[in-house]
Amino acid sequence: MSANQYRRLGNDIAAGAGFVLNLWFYATLSDRTQTPDFLVTHLWTLGIQEQFYIFWPMLLWLTWRFAKQWFALAIAALSVLSLASFVSTSAANPSAAWLMPWNRLWELALGGALAYILLVRSMNPAKPSTGNAALFYSFGTIPSRALLGGLGALCLSLSILGLVPPSWPPIYPVLMALSTAMLIYAGPQCWFNRCVLSARPMVFIGLLSYPLYLWHVSLFVLLPILLGQMRMSEFQNVPPSMKISATAVSLALSFITYKYLELPIQAISRTKLVAGLLCAAMASTGAVVFLASR
Repeated sequence: MSANQYRRLGNDIAAGAGFVLNLWFYATLSDRTQTPDFLVTHLWTLGIQEQFYIFWPMLLWLTWRFAKQWFALAIAALSVLSLASFVSTSAANPSAAWLMPWNRLWELALGGALAYILLVRSMNPAKPSTGNAALFYSFGTIPSRALLGGLGALCLSLSILGLVPPSWPPIYPVLMALSTAMLIYAGPQCWFNRCVLSARPMVFIGLLSYPLYLWHVSLFVLLPILLGQMRMSEFQNVPPSMKISATAVSLALSFITYKYLELPIQAISRTKLVAGLLCAAMASTGAVVFLASR
């Protein structure tokens, strides 16, 4: 790596530790042209997630505190506005559509709305006639969850297989988000959930999904570097055998991370102490790497 690339890598890791890599990535995207510039940029999604987790509860609390009667409507309206912003920005500025948190809020808010629907249904077996619960409850009265799950499975399959014409740029993220919500809502009544997603190999991959996400991008970005190919466009020249090997290594490292790091940490009962130590470790790592790359 050149001195500038090494310095940028330190900035990337520091921004990742601070959960603002999506904003930093957007600010420096035009300067990134070579393979080493993308070693840890996949962490930008974690920035959007954490920004949502921090500010969304505050927004919900304020809405509940000062406009309780409009609570459900406010969630729906904010999600629709975010989706509209994502769609309108996708054509003019795709980078902003993907990296700015307000353009991706609708996806995470969709999960929040789904949780609210299920909570309202569990607390109110009979449909409420008035109040903020009535709006969301109406979305939970679809006759057949199995039918909804089948539709979700169909949309998910079409997205994964690339069978939807990409004439409308946001079609794939919208389909993926909606299909995921439908499958979660359908629950075990859906054949696809019960027989496909609950199969042991699928569950195993699901358990490894988080460490697999953290590992695989960096390993795949390293392949062109090892071959002396410094342009991202040259990734297609990497032999298939190396890509298969990188996939196998990613799975192995993910399993090790899950079994010997993730599970032991989850088993510790003193959660506040663990959370504090992990935050300190992450902040220290970001600071040390940032200073070392200067």
